[in-house]
Amino acid sequence: MAEHDVFLLPSRFEGQSIALVEALATGCVPVASHIRNVTDFVIEPGTGFLFPVGDVRAAAGLVRALDGDRGLLARMSVAARASATKRFRTDKMAAAYAEVIEGVMRRPRRIATPLPRSAWCLPAGLRPGLRSLLPTGVKNRVRLVMERLAL
Repeated sequence: MAEHDVFLLPSRFEGQSIALVEALATGCVPVASHIRNVTDFVIEPGTGFLFPVGDVRAAAGLVRALDGDRGLLARMSVAARASATKRFRTDKMAAAYAEVIEGVMRRPRRIATPLPRSAWCLPAGLRPGLRSLLPTGVKNRVRLVMERLAL
């Protein structure tokens, strides 16, 4: 990544993206799908850009904007590297994990009594329904709309 200017992350779903943090650390400016509490947590204002999930035109526009304004690209690259150095250092992350683990050990949650097997059922969202009858193109379009509304 150190040899590139921009890191493009056009994900629909993403956990904590290590590659996104690595891009920041190398000064490779991220242009990523806006995934609530994921990419917007990693990318602080001035360190990269977020675009709506699935919006290819917006992503391309942001990459073109960085290509057209090398001063902006350079400033964002420096800010990205500084953000990664400040926020994602191994010692800070290890301390945060230790804090979570210690908190769970101090206040363990009560585990619910397991249901008898006769009470098990498939959650409503996983059961076959009308959506299984829709053509793939229609399902993809509906999913895209729902993803954008969730932002």
